[in-house]
Amino acid sequence: APGYDMAGVAAKIVSQELGNELDSDATPAFTGADLSTKLKLLGCDVASFGVNQPKPDDTDVNEMVWNDVLSGIYRKLIFNKAGTALRGGILVGDASDYTKLHKLAMGGGALPENPASLLAPVSARGEEEEEGEEIPMDANAMVCSCNGV
Repeated sequence: APGYDMAGVAAKIVSQELGNELDSDATPAFTGADLSTKLKLLGCDVASFGVNQPKPDDTDVNEMVWNDVLSGIYRKLIFNKAGTALRGGILVGDASDYTKLHKLAMGGGALPENPASLLAPVSARGEEEEEGEEIPMDANAMVCSCNGV
């Protein structure tokens, strides 16, 4: 979890300030963490991953939005300008394909020929939920960023 990483950096800096030598010459620094998450709030799936709120000066952005007010489903996927990489997104109401989208965004996986096909929620595609779908993973892949598992 980011809190543990930040605390580790703070401890190293305090230790250094107290005159203790660190194992490396590098200055300790917190460089960020994967803050992706999937929650179920009062029966409503909510998830975010990757770059879900690009900065105003970020020019390598293409956004696609799905907003179905009748079904209570909102999705925003952020792609690079060329549409060749998924950078992040926000899913509300139907996050059943979160695992697949998160992996594509964080692992840089290959997108389908038509990246817009990722925008429609599983419930609108008439498919089964993909959460149980087996996704090949590298043996060193992080499963839970909360505890670094």
